[in-house]
Amino acid sequence: MLLTDGIYKILIAGDTLWGGYHAKVGSDIDAWGKSLDKLLTYDFDLMTFGHLPPTLVYDAKTKVAEARKQLGVYFNPWFKPMYETFQY
Repeated sequence: MLLTDGIYKILIAGDTLWGGYHAKVGSDIDAWGKSLDKLLTYDFDLMTFGHLPPTLVYDAKTKVAEARKQLGVYFNPWFKPMYETFQY
């Protein structure tokens, strides 16, 4: 969901960014990737997401892009791929 306060465009992302994945709860890794790709098409300045007290996160587009790059890395025992550069 996107909303604006008249100055900033704010993305409310829920658990889409860093929710948990497991096939036993019906997660679909491909659909999750498509959801992150869709978020990256939106124009936003700030974001908030699930499991936080009310918080606005700056540099939001970079953080969403990195969440997309990291999707599924927990399947890899090394986690963040060595060949990728991450700001966060």
